[in-house]
Amino acid sequence: MQTTDMILPAVRHNLGLGFIPAEFADSELKSGQVFEIKVKAKLPERNIILIYDMEYPQSIAAKRISEIPERKMKCKKPGSLHKFG
Repeated sequence: MQTTDMILPAVRHNLGLGFIPAEFADSELKSGQVFEIKVKAKLPERNIILIYDMEYPQSIAAKRISEIPERKMKCKKPGSLHKFG
């Protein structure tokens, strides 16, 4: 599948398994349309890097996205956003 918004409909129609954030399937999980498969293995820690060019103005959406890593994801290294320009 090319985008996460296509995974959930495929799972709902019994076309396979999907791996998406639970928040994307919240209503379907609550209604019983889909169910979560519990796994014993822990997912590895991930690094997320946001890169943008400071010479061009950012849209409101881009500004909001740049706030997420430090605010909600609790980065271990505050200020880990990479700025070029």
